[in-house]
Amino acid sequence: MPDAPAPSPLAASRTSILRRMVMQAAILTTFIIVLFSTVSFIIAQRILQESVLTQLSSLATASEEGLEQTLSLARERASLLSANTEVKRVFAGQAGSAELGRLLAVLQRDEPALAGIEVYNAGTQILGQAGEAVGLPAEALRMPFHRPVIGKTGWQWYDAFTPVWDEQANKIGIIALRYRATPFIEPLLRLAPALGGSARTIFGVEQSGRIIVMHPDRNAEQSYILYVKTADDGVAGMPIARGVFGEEGVGRFYDEQGRDALAAYRVLPSLGWGMAVQIDRDTALQQTESLAFSAAMLGALLILLSIALAYLLSSELTAPLRGLARRVSELRPGHWKIQQTVRTGDEVEMLEHQIADMSVRLEQLYKNQEHEITQRTAALRKQYTLDRTILDSIDQGVITVDRKGMIMGVNPAAARLLARKKETIIGTSAVKALDLRGHRGTPLGITHPLTTCLQKRRQVRSPADAHWNIMRTDSTMLPVLLAVSPLTDGKTFFGAIIVLQDITEERRLDYLKSEFITLASHQLRTPLSAIRWYVELFDEEKKTLTADQRSYLKEIDHGLDRMVALLTALLHASHLEGEGLRPEMQIIDAGALVREMEKDCETMAGEAGLHCMLSAPRRKIMVKTDPTLLRIVLQNLVSNAVKYSRKGKRISIGFSANKSTIVFSVQDEGVGIPVAEQKRVFQRFFRAKNVRQMDTDGNGLGLYITKSIVERLGGTIEFKSRENEGTTFTVTFPVNGKKKAA
Repeated sequence: MPDAPAPSPLAASRTSILRRMVMQAAILTTFIIVLFSTVSFIIAQRILQESVLTQLSSLATASEEGLEQTLSLARERASLLSANTEVKRVFAGQAGSAELGRLLAVLQRDEPALAGIEVYNAGTQILGQAGEAVGLPAEALRMPFHRPVIGKTGWQWYDAFTPVWDEQANKIGIIALRYRATPFIEPLLRLAPALGGSARTIFGVEQSGRIIVMHPDRNAEQSYILYVKTADDGVAGMPIARGVFGEEGVGRFYDEQGRDALAAYRVLPSLGWGMAVQIDRDTALQQTESLAFSAAMLGALLILLSIALAYLLSSELTAPLRGLARRVSELRPGHWKIQQTVRTGDEVEMLEHQIADMSVRLEQLYKNQEHEITQRTAALRKQYTLDRTILDSIDQGVITVDRKGMIMGVNPAAARLLARKKETIIGTSAVKALDLRGHRGTPLGITHPLTTCLQKRRQVRSPADAHWNIMRTDSTMLPVLLAVSPLTDGKTFFGAIIVLQDITEERRLDYLKSEFITLASHQLRTPLSAIRWYVELFDEEKKTLTADQRSYLKEIDHGLDRMVALLTALLHASHLEGEGLRPEMQIIDAGALVREMEKDCETMAGEAGLHCMLSAPRRKIMVKTDPTLLRIVLQNLVSNAVKYSRKGKRISIGFSANKSTIVFSVQDEGVGIPVAEQKRVFQRFFRAKNVRQMDTDGNGLGLYITKSIVERLGGTIEFKSRENEGTTFTVTFPVNGKKKAA
């Protein structure tokens, strides 16, 4: 028994319990800290967001109330001016614009926002004007009226109009006041920044299917005005749009510039506008970022502390296990004893006791295995020698290949058959080494059997009637029978095994037989021709012959027909086997040929009391083929259909074509072919049992010749048959006359 290999070092293990315990503690701690930090961050962020929304709501309410109060005071001031002495003098025609200018200067001391005064009589004619021009809209003629005026940079003016009445309650005119909008908004602009740098107050009004969004700012460069269509996607959800449409509330939105914002929105009843106080969400929740950073730093520190503590605890717990593992790794032949040193009283001590007991049993098992292995090795060596002797002594060549088709091994017979040395074959491609050829060295034109076996993982054998040869490196031909079988073990696929059988002598005898049949057929034709000539002479003298003599003469003539038909079939078969018959390919109208066959069918079917039908397109269908050989194929199929059908039945000839193939079919309602005999239908001299009882004159060569011609023309032939119901033969040819590789 060879020495056992040295024990593997502990460092070769993939991981250790100590490392796993530390990793698991670190993962658990990290998970808890990350979960706690994440939940804390989300809660803090949500609380802060609610706090900001509350502040925004309070600020929006205060701004709305303050602005409404300021506008109300402005309108009241216009009403009070109707009682002013200077204004009355203007209506009385005793004063004009100069006096209004002095009045404006006095009023501006208390109200800096006031920018202009205009006085109109009852006929809307201006009586006096001071400061900024106001203008008199038609709406101001019917009632007290006020309006905001929007300029290029936003809300620019606020105009208030009030009627003036005399002591008899007659309307004597109108007073118009113009205020600068900036002083009205200034208190609101001071409130918003208290929430943060991005907080802002905006106003909006709907006009002609769009919303005018105005953002005034103490810094004029920061002010802007936007125009958005109410029909655009997302506009209805903006906070300023909600305020314009009369809604009030708070929440998280995307503002007019597409930014994520927190906002409170209100409606300004006196103006018919909407107002929103909003702040960028990221800015509002900026405090939570510092909270998250602090939590991350604290979490990282806790993780490091937990790893250190886990290492100390795990190291203490795993020390006995590591010592035990070191002693177990030293077990080997001659060193099976384990000294018990662990006294922890826990599972580790129990494990050490079990391992010590196991080492005793291993020692005994090792001794028994050593003896058994010695015996098994001797038996395997004997079996190998026997198998090798059998493989080297058989006459069949045996070649093994891997999954890629490369040769792994050959026996002496295979090397001898291929006329190559064994070492020059191993490692080469089996497809190239077994260069399969047909008769006289022609390419087979099919997929190599080994390739088929490796791809489909099924056994492939050379057909019984195939003339396969291997072209050897010295250009000589080796006739062979070949079988390729897959090598598998359950579902595992290893490759394939190829068995070659040299059939040179059998092939030579087969060719000699074909040559003899050809020679005999030719030699027999001469005496048959003489007999035919004398029969024809006797036939001319029928009147001088008795009835019995005429009957004998008819039997002789019938025998001659059978003999000539047999010799013709034998010659065809001989030519096909030796490949002496070569197709003469021509471009023909296949439809016309089929219609000719219909006439022949009608003639033969009429004599037998049958009916013949043709199903084929009337157009020309051109195909490249040998018309003579194709006519023989169709004649044989139609003749068989007529021969083996009962009176009153029908024979159907079908023909169809597409771009690449043409298909002929002949269907009868005859005796059919028994299932057990269907696989032998195309063999030479074979005739089914049920047809031998109907026709004793057949020779069993018709379908063999038909199949050989079809394959020679590059086509295929198939059939379906049920006994006592009928048979359908289907022949398929390529349109261009080229045979496709199998």
